[in-house]
Order: sequence, then structure tokens, then C-alpha cells
Amino acid sequence: MILLNSTFFASIILLLSSSCLALNTSKINNLTNEKNQFISDTIVVIVKKDYSEIRGILISEHRTKLVVKLGDENVIFFKNEIVGFRFITSEEIKSKTQFESPNYNYTRYCFFPSAFTTKKGESNSYSHYFTTANLKIGLSDNWEFSIGSIFINSGLASVSYSKPIYKSVRAAVSVYGGYVFYFPNNPGDNQRGIGFIPRLSFGDENQNISMGLITTKVSYFNEWIYGSYLGAQQKIKERLTLSGELSGLTVDSHNILLLGDVTLNCTTRRGFEVISFGIIGINTNTQNFVGIPLPNPFIPIPYIGYQRIF
Repeated sequence: MILLNSTFFASIILLLSSSCLALNTSKINNLTNEKNQFISDTIVVIVKKDYSEIRGILISEHRTKLVVKLGDENVIFFKNEIVGFRFITSEEIKSKTQFESPNYNYTRYCFFPSAFTTKKGESNSYSHYFTTANLKIGLSDNWEFSIGSIFINSGLASVSYSKPIYKSVRAAVSVYGGYVFYFPNNPGDNQRGIGFIPRLSFGDENQNISMGLITTKVSYFNEWIYGSYLGAQQKIKERLTLSGELSGLTVDSHNILLLGDVTLNCTTRRGFEVISFGIIGINTNTQNFVGIPLPNPFIPIPYIGYQRIF
């Protein structure tokens, strides 16, 4: 009987010991897996004696050496034989962009906006031909307020809402209103107008393509003007962004006004100013569009613009 009891208790102790060992082994394996996962997610940059760099996946780090995977081979680098090393995680790589400085032109092309709005807490102003003025203010990550003028005797304000709807797709809509105190050919007759611009942008702030609709009504014309536009931009150098847009406007689907432009936007060495140079082309199938005389079917016009970032 005593022998049976001893055997029973010994079995219980052996079972508990096995369970603890299995649990500890599982924890060790989990820690090892987590460590391996971290290591496989880490890229190491080795700086050699000649200051050239080698990049590979870190396998392990020891007190005197690094084991790095280069291609299909594990290579050992002794720390006393290199100048230094640094680690880069995949998350850091994903967060890096191709350029050090941002593209300050990301919210618009020339005349029409992209679906990106001014970031929260940021603001900028821009002018066409140094005669118009517009100020954009980022109210939040989604909302933007803009105020400015087209002529010295006019005022224009807009509110824009923007939201990402997919990984590289963003949607936005702007509602704007304007007021002209008088027209040169009709002094004292004040004019007002409203409009909407819904749009989609594909890409990121450095390179994107946008498609938008234009709907506006001005009391002077007493009818709706509508159309669409296509805009694109590409940051080509650290301080250079190339952009262009093509738009079409009509009032009756017969009289059509086409407006196109290509601009090169140059960030100055001061870092907070952008000068834009380009050319605008105006084309129409009529010599009179909503009362505006256009004597030639195609009119090329040089363009210059200025932007200030605050």
C-alpha cells in the first residue's frame, strides 16, 4: 500500500514537472519567435573602412560581431573592422519619402485643387500674376478654409472637406462663394456667385492625378456654368514640381471653353517660397463665351505665380 501511494505521488510530481517544463519551453519558443521576427524585420547598414555602405538583413548581433544576410548568404562583420553600423526597421522605410523636403504645391495644380487639403495648423498664400490673393488655412486633418480675391474689388471664400477613401485614393469637395462690388462696364451693379467642386485624387502628395467637376453660377451671367477638369503633378527634383491641368467649361453643351496649362513650380533657397512659371492655353469653338469676347480660337499666355508658406 505504501509502495502504491509513493508511486502515485511520484507520478503526480512527474506530471507537474512535465507541465511546467512544457510551459517554460513554450514561453522560450515564443520569445525566440518574437526575437527572430524582430531580427528579420531589421535592416542593418554597415559602414566599411572606405566609408562605403552595405545593407542587409540582421541575423544576430554579438559583442564583437554582426551576422548579416546578404542575398542567400550569411556574412560575419567584426565590429573592430568596420567604421560603424546603424539599424533601419521596415516601418521607418515605409515612412520615408523619396525627397527630403515636401511638395508645397500638393493642394492644387494651377487654378484647380487636388483632393489634398492644407494640413492642420499650416497655412499658405498664393497669387496669380501678383494681382490675385488667396490664403488657405488647415483647420483639421479634413477641413480647410480659404479666403481671397480675384480682383481688387472682389471677395472669394471657400470651405473644403477631404477624406481618404482607399490606400492611394482621396475624395474632397469644396463649396465657395464670391462677391464683386461692381463690374467695370456696369458700375454700381454688384454681383455674387456660388459654386461646388467635388473631386478625386489618386496618388500621394509628391505625385498625383485628380479628376473634378466644376459647377458655378454668377448672377451677372444668370445661368449655371459647368464642366470638369483633369490635373496631374510630379515632384521631379528636391525643389522642382511639374504640374499641368486641362479643363472644359460650358453653359449649353455647345459653346465650350477649354483651358490648359503647364507650370514648373520652383521652391526658392529660402525654403518657404514657391515661384511658378509656365504657359496657359485657351481654346474655344466660339468667339464669344458667356459674353466674353475671344477673337482667336487659340490663345497662348505666359504664366507666373507666387506662393508663400507660413
